[in-house]
Amino acid sequence: MEPADWIERVKALVRELGDRDYQYRTWLGHDPCKVSSPAEMCCRLFDDLYFAETVILPELHLREEQKFAALDLLAAIDACSVADDLIPPAEVLDHPAWVRVRIKAQRLSDLLQE
Repeated sequence: MEPADWIERVKALVRELGDRDYQYRTWLGHDPCKVSSPAEMCCRLFDDLYFAETVILPELHLREEQKFAALDLLAAIDACSVADDLIPPAEVLDHPAWVRVRIKAQRLSDLLQE
């Protein structure tokens, strides 16, 4: 995948990670076109986009603050044990650890839009 394409996919996913309304609609079945969960969102980032391995590559030409925000998001996700399939999404939505993930995602999303 080309770096520009990867960044566009990350932008879209990070926006979703930072958007509580989107999560409410998709996780709790209020949007019939979407099926999602906290675990699926994390899997898309880690497994589909190889985020941890790719975000540090120089060919992405990310600014230092963007890299730092990406690594900060990774740390928040790693520390968030509620984002697996064992806890119902309704309980994850406003869990403090997930709120921290959402805040970090919003920060990265803002930086990637600049």
